Amino acid sequence: MPIFQEQQQHQQRQQKQQQQQQKQQKQQKQQQKQQQQQKQQKQHQEQEQQEQQKQQQKQTTKTKQQKQQQQQAQRGRSRGLVGSGSSLTALFSPAPAESSLLFHPGVGLWLSPSVENARPVGALTLRVARRPEGPWSQPWAVVALPEELLGLKCYSAKAHLLDTSEADSLLVLSVVCAEPEASLADLGTAKAHIYAPRFFPLHLSPLSGAEKLGGLAQA
Repeated sequence: MPIFQEQQQHQQRQQKQQQQQQKQQKQQKQQQKQQQQQKQQKQHQEQEQQEQQKQQQKQTTKTKQQKQQQQQAQRGRSRGLVGSGSSLTALFSPAPAESSLLFHPGVGLWLSPSVENARPVGALTLRVARRPEGPWSQPWAVVALPEELLGLKCYSAKAHLLDTSEADSLLVLSVVCAEPEASLADLGTAKAHIYAPRFFPLHLSPLSGAEKLGGLAQA
């Protein structure tokens, strides 16, 4: 075979190999591209599923909250409590900065103590009502704060029952007093002269209590 023909055949074989390699490379690129597209599509689907799950959880939580609100409203209606947040009215006017509720079984009244820091005299006041929704009496000053407390900031008035076996059972009013200039660090030390509850005994009978507190004994 002439040398020229051998060279020509060799070149043809090389060209064929190159073409095959190019074809394989092209196929590999297409496969990689398809794999990348599939991966992106899968990620997109997973994101959509996660978003749908979040929306479903959000809707489930919202439905649960609505159901709980409906149940609470139903329980309130069954107890004779009606109204919505937009139609609520203040129980007290003027309203104290802080107050609390306690039912006194001996006198059959709800009690709401509060503290008045008005100068020159500070006092613990008490309101009463037959029902927690009112009507409530006007505040009655039941305890004059001792002179050593007048320079302090007193708040968080609460009533405590010690004995309910009799109508004129002993009632204890408590109030927390702190120095107005005391810092949070000072309050954290829990020193008795800076931050301590004070207790005051009080007897409340159906007549002396209810009549003085607005005549609710006959209400």
